[in-house]
Amino acid sequence: MKGIIPPKSTAMYYSHTIEDNKIGLFTSFVKSLIEGRQEYKPVVNNVIEEAHALALGNKTLFNIDRDSYPIVVLLEENDPDFFKTVDSNKADEGVYQKVLNILTEQKSISYY
Repeated sequence: MKGIIPPKSTAMYYSHTIEDNKIGLFTSFVKSLIEGRQEYKPVVNNVIEEAHALALGNKTLFNIDRDSYPIVVLLEENDPDFFKTVDSNKADEGVYQKVLNILTEQKSISYY
């Protein structure tokens, strides 16, 4: 079948798009929380707790929350030492700002 180009697979593009959308939405939740919108605190703290558990080895890539999987992995891989010590129950603006910094740094890197 020389000369026939197989159709491009969209599976990888679709996967990255979903992950990017989840990360983008979570980033907006963190920004809103920093601005004082407390209704986002449970969602943000849940992701921080998952990253903490992953960093400590209490959870693995196979049993972290599937909905927040790309966010949890991104956060934990970018600063495992921070997530080993963070306590989501005592999270304050400094913790949220650190999470936001990781997310925005990652976003700027992904554009290169």
